[in-house]
Amino acid sequence: MDFVKQLESNQEIISGLTPIDIVRLFQYVCEYEDNVKAIPGEFDINNKEIDKIKNKYDIYFETCAKRNLSKARKHAYFLLFEQTRNSKASKDDKAHHLMRHIRNSIAHGHITKRTVKKNKVNVEIFEITDKNHYRDTMWGQISASALFQLLSTLINSRKA
Repeated sequence: MDFVKQLESNQEIISGLTPIDIVRLFQYVCEYEDNVKAIPGEFDINNKEIDKIKNKYDIYFETCAKRNLSKARKHAYFLLFEQTRNSKASKDDKAHHLMRHIRNSIAHGHITKRTVKKNKVNVEIFEITDKNHYRDTMWGQISASALFQLLSTLINSRKA
C-alpha cells in the first residue's frame, strides 16, 4: 500500500472508502474517544430522533445473534450488536454499546463501502463488523447517509 498517495480526488482509497468517508469516520472515532467513551448510561437508544431515522431508512436494531439475521434481512438495513446486560460498567446503555461497536469497527478496519441496487437505484452502503478476538460482536449494513445521521443522533441522545 502506498501511504504517501496523493488524495487529489475523492476516489476510493481502501475497502471502497473515499477520502471524505475516511475523514468523517475518523471524526466520529475522535468524538467517541473524547466525549462518549467514558460516560455509559448517559445515552438513550429510544430517543424519538433515533426512531425517526430507523423508520426513515428502515433500519433494524437487535442483538448480534444468528437467529436475528433472517429478521434483519427483511429490512432495508440492519445493525446487530452485542448488548452486554447487567454490567456495572455498561449501565445497560444500548446506544453506548452501538456507538462503541461502530467505533471499534472503524478503528480496527472492519468497515467497507460498496454500491448496491435497492429498488432499481444505486445506493452506497457500509458493511460493518466488530469482533472480540474470534467472536463477532456486530454485523451491519447501512446506507452511507443513514450511518452519518445515526451517529450524530446517537451522540446527541445524551440524557439531560
